[in-house]
Amino acid sequence: MAAKVIQLPQDGILRTPVGFAIRTGDTFYRQLGHLHAGGRLPVRRVIVDASKVRFQKEFVKALGDDGADITLDTKAAELSEIGKFGGRAKEAPWAAVHENRPLRPTDFEAGANIDLFGKIARLAVELGITSVMAPTHFLKHGGKDSWLPTDRESVQTLRTVLDREGGTRIGIDYPLILPHTSITIETHRQQLAETLNGLPIDNLVLRLSGFGADAGPLTIQRTLIAIQQLHPLGYPILLDYVGGIVGLSALAFGIVSGIAHGIGERERFDARAWDKPQRVRKHGTSFGPPIYLPVPGLDKSFRKKDLEVLVGTTGGRRLVACGDRHCCPHGLSSMLDNPRGHIAWQKLRMIDKLYEVPDAWRVEHFLDVVMRDAERSARDLARLRTNSDRLDKALRDGRKRIDSMAKMYEFFAERDRPSPPALIVRKVHHTSTGRDSA
Repeated sequence: MAAKVIQLPQDGILRTPVGFAIRTGDTFYRQLGHLHAGGRLPVRRVIVDASKVRFQKEFVKALGDDGADITLDTKAAELSEIGKFGGRAKEAPWAAVHENRPLRPTDFEAGANIDLFGKIARLAVELGITSVMAPTHFLKHGGKDSWLPTDRESVQTLRTVLDREGGTRIGIDYPLILPHTSITIETHRQQLAETLNGLPIDNLVLRLSGFGADAGPLTIQRTLIAIQQLHPLGYPILLDYVGGIVGLSALAFGIVSGIAHGIGERERFDARAWDKPQRVRKHGTSFGPPIYLPVPGLDKSFRKKDLEVLVGTTGGRRLVACGDRHCCPHGLSSMLDNPRGHIAWQKLRMIDKLYEVPDAWRVEHFLDVVMRDAERSARDLARLRTNSDRLDKALRDGRKRIDSMAKMYEFFAERDRPSPPALIVRKVHHTSTGRDSA
């Protein structure tokens, strides 16, 4: 890439806070609580699921005492779909469990018998939640979806009920959930913009089906350009369920104000099967998802057993094992014994490193540091011989993807760079970190 002359800000240290939210999820939240208690999860913003929040009350209280911004995901989108309402989401207090059915449009009307808005507001006030995600839906048909008018009205109703129930200081974020292909269509974006304009919301939470940490270069490029077209709305944008290099690039290029994902999970979103009846789980099937650990530079995660194979190859340990003694004091053994702790530390450090870079240099930092390191690591990893055709192919494919992404991002850097507003922070945090500090 040709050299560029970068004009420094007058004070030389202009750094916009980098928004980062951790989703506590519905499986590993106890481990996250242990990490927080041990000082290894210094997060300023978390998203908790209504379906599991009653089991996380102590964790939520501890986060609140530390000044964290805590957002409640109502799970309304899942509860309204035939393929999801009977899963983990059904534990939300406003699920229609007694009738064993998804939520209907009539349930979202003010004064409906299910009292959805009242239950949401009272729970948020009881737990000391700082913001609530409006009970919106998966817009399968994008800006033309029949749920869209209901979702707009739901924001107004929720605001009224929160104020009535003593939650006047509780903010509202708007989850815009739709296929990633819909947002690339101008007519859909126009319809969405008309619906969102003027709503009493703090942040726009964008969750795109079929998009996430494993997206390909063309999909990444088209989606980031489309997200940029939402900037005139004026809302800070939190890109949900996206991690890895894809999420970091959206922050570095100024496309979004923040990203959100879980620790070792929820880095990609897929709602394509939500309208199909849920599969019956076979007896004896594990409920928890397998643990995947990211391999530095490759932007890909592997199961622990595959990671052990990689480490066993000549030169593999150097490329895979964690060398950060603040993260993993005993290297590989610490990494494998406490994978969530390793992932959390690395994710938070990645965000903090980006914040340390002045705004004017963030794109160059991403290209010249993040992507160059990834290219070198991917090249070295692709040379490993594991005696497994499957793993060897995964390493080769990983290198090809990294090379293609690097070329795409260099081309993308030639576009005008937007300056999105910082995420709304519901509390003033006295902290030196660049993650949502105010």
